[in-house]
Amino acid sequence: MPKNIAKILKQTSDKIYIKESTTGAEPSWVAADEIGYTDEASLTLESKKSVLSEGGGASIQVNSDFSGKINALQVLDQATILALKNKNVWIMVKPSGTVSATNQEIKIKNVILNVEPKLDASKNNKSMLVLSFEKSEYDEANVYAFASNSTTVS
Repeated sequence: MPKNIAKILKQTSDKIYIKESTTGAEPSWVAADEIGYTDEASLTLESKKSVLSEGGGASIQVNSDFSGKINALQVLDQATILALKNKNVWIMVKPSGTVSATNQEIKIKNVILNVEPKLDASKNNKSMLVLSFEKSEYDEANVYAFASNSTTVS
């Protein structure tokens, strides 16, 4: 059964920023692009173990396959987001209020972004774009991190 780390999040997102990383390292967040306001359940990150079966019947976990999705309620700069399709990006979720040990930032690290338009004019529409990614990693610290110190975005 996949683990859903979003279930442990009890905070409201204020802003979500995205920045291309040509080297894979965390980019400078200066002039980062804002994705837009999202609701509480809009960020999901799931992992599913990838196993290798031994001849003796034992299963050895060799990796985890991570998949993530962000639903953007409003897109503040759609052209910029579409230009990031198939690029390595970092995504930072800023919580409402002061960043602290109980109200942390979330950084999704070095993933290739997929952009899926979702045009729905109904009154209950929850998103205009779905930003998604998949990544296979052994160490989940290479996929996401929680931070209790605020990152400056200007």
